[in-house]
Amino acid sequence: MKLFNEGTDLSSVILLAVGILEGIHYLYYIFEPITASKIGKYMSWRKFDKLIKKIADQIKKDNKRYAMIVAAGRGGAICAGCLSSYLESIPVLVLDRKYLDGGRTRKATFYESKVVIDERFQLLKNEKILLLSQQSDPGITLSEIEKVMANSGFSYMDQCAVLKSDKTADTDIKYFAQSYSSNKKCKKFPWEKHKGYMDIMN
Repeated sequence: MKLFNEGTDLSSVILLAVGILEGIHYLYYIFEPITASKIGKYMSWRKFDKLIKKIADQIKKDNKRYAMIVAAGRGGAICAGCLSSYLESIPVLVLDRKYLDGGRTRKATFYESKVVIDERFQLLKNEKILLLSQQSDPGITLSEIEKVMANSGFSYMDQCAVLKSDKTADTDIKYFAQSYSSNKKCKKFPWEKHKGYMDIMN
């Protein structure tokens, strides 16, 4: 069987080859794994958006409405901003911890032990909020955020992680986009390969 007819010009062949490559590229991003490999240490922005949308769809399916997303910095802030865009742009609050060893490790406790809410927004404390971390591996990030918000007068909280380790110490995670085995190395998030971010980490 001939793939090309006689007289097929070079431009047609090139266009066909480009189309095939684009199809392969598209399929890769649909089924892109989160485990790191020699050909991929970072997930694509397309994959990241797919994970965030998956969480948003879970929340909408449960008919949940959150008054606020409280995220763990730094990557959690990016995740929260993107998730908020799928959830009617609800407000985002970011808590962070002190970084040690040039950013390689962090203290377990956050800078804030309590968040002060303006008097005009005290009713927020009676509404449900979502606590968000980009990855639970294996730490107690979400549990620590819950302590801070409980000290601030909030009672109704759900936990959420974009990626959830099977060894996480955060045992009350309600929403997550994908789980993974702790004996496998996950791909890093797309912003972690940017020079400015890596300068902080090194």
